[in-house]
Amino acid sequence: MSLQLNLEDLHQQICSCYDVYLYEICDQVDKGITDVDEISEQTYACQGCGGCREKIEYIIQSRQTPSKPVNT
Repeated sequence: MSLQLNLEDLHQQICSCYDVYLYEICDQVDKGITDVDEISEQTYACQGCGGCREKIEYIIQSRQTPSKPVNT
């Protein structure tokens, strides 16, 4: 499965089972929580069908990887 996430759209739904949005996942990662199960405990994401687990893993990885400066 190829993820199609726009990490700039903080109001996109990540977990449809529990109506969890990107900004909620990002808030947890920004607080230092980088384990999917811990994020699930805080937001209820992944407690339904589990289909959002890969998205959350991707978000965690993306938020932990510092962006490289663009040479101008």
